Amino acid sequence: MNDLQTIEHARTSIEEIITTRYLGIQAVPTLSATDFAQLTPEQREAERRIGEENERGNRMRVGLHMCLSAASVALQTAESLMSDLPALTPAQRAQALIKCAEDAMAASDAARHASAVLSGDELPETDSFYEASRL
Repeated sequence: MNDLQTIEHARTSIEEIITTRYLGIQAVPTLSATDFAQLTPEQREAERRIGEENERGNRMRVGLHMCLSAASVALQTAESLMSDLPALTPAQRAQALIKCAEDAMAASDAARHASAVLSGDELPETDSFYEASRL
C-alpha cells in the first residue's frame, strides 16, 4: 500500500468511527432534582457527584469527537497535498495551497479546543449527541 492509500484508509476509518459513534444519537433528558433545599445532605452530595460525572463525561465525549474530527481534516489535507497539487497549474496550485493552509488551521483549532475542553479550561459545547444523561 502506498502512502496516499494509507492516508486515505486512515481518514476513512476515522470518519467511520465518527459516524458510528456520534451521528444519529438522540439526547436523553437528564432528570434530576430541581429543589436541592428539600434534599437531605446525602442526597445533595449524590446529586453533586452525578453532576460532576456528567460534566466529565461531556468533556470526554466532546474532546474525543474533536480529536477525531481534527485528525480527519488533517488527513484530508495531507491527501490533497499528495494527490491533487502536482497536476494543477501554478495558479491553481497557489489557490489549493491556501485552501490546505486554511484546513490545517481548522484542524489545529479543533485540536486546541479539544485540549482546552479535556483539561477543563473550556466548557464543552454540547450538542444532542454529546450530552451525558441519566434517567
